Amino acid sequence: MTDNPLKIIATGHSICLPQWSTRVELRVPHFRIYYIEDGGGAVTVCGRRYKLEKGFVYFIPGNQPFINHCDKRMSVSFLHGVPATPLFEAMLAKVNVVLKWSFTEFAIFDATFKRLGKIDLEKLDGNWFELYALGNCILAKVLHFFEKKESAAPIPAELENALDFINRHFTQNPSLGEIAGHANYAPIYFHRLFKKYFTVSPHQYMERKRMELAHGLLMNSSGTMGEIAELSGYQNVFYFSRVFKKHFAISPGSMRKRKMMP
Repeated sequence: MTDNPLKIIATGHSICLPQWSTRVELRVPHFRIYYIEDGGGAVTVCGRRYKLEKGFVYFIPGNQPFINHCDKRMSVSFLHGVPATPLFEAMLAKVNVVLKWSFTEFAIFDATFKRLGKIDLEKLDGNWFELYALGNCILAKVLHFFEKKESAAPIPAELENALDFINRHFTQNPSLGEIAGHANYAPIYFHRLFKKYFTVSPHQYMERKRMELAHGLLMNSSGTMGEIAELSGYQNVFYFSRVFKKHFAISPGSMRKRKMMP
């Protein structure tokens, strides 16, 4: 599935209780798709509160400040994903609101939602098609909602070369000049062009990639904080912790303990 613009990183079913609530604004690198089966709760995104109600499907954007709320109980099937391409990431970065649809719009995926708590992402086998079909169907609705925004222009081939280099070496934090050289552009022009297409600077893009990698390692490995910092491109674990907390508004140790699911 290397050509798919979506990378699915978690699926499941959970019963959320008041302990699921968060007291301060947090961030996670992945967007969240929820189907509320019973009960309800709320989520505050970018300072605006949205009710999560039974019988509805929700898209909650990633990399935006959020707070979870659950006063009593909420039964939810969920899917977490991240954009698999820089252009798709730039498009989703414009989404800063929670979107909502009646479950009847996704009736064809009823069996898929019911299986979210049973799918092993390491052994998708025949489930991959229906899972990606569900994810891409919802993302198509998200992008359609924002279709009046400025359309993304095709990425120049030279910029694609530089992106390929970044995606292979982001943990090494290459210099702007080194990256620009792979596009045969002057560093200042490359910086301006990169930000035009992807809304972030090359440095911000690489840091986001390192934080996404670190978050995944914290959630899915038993490595020490020093090991995770090094694998994510940070030689100093204290600096790594400071960058992580700045990005996610929570320390890496607290993130690992919390394992915010869904």
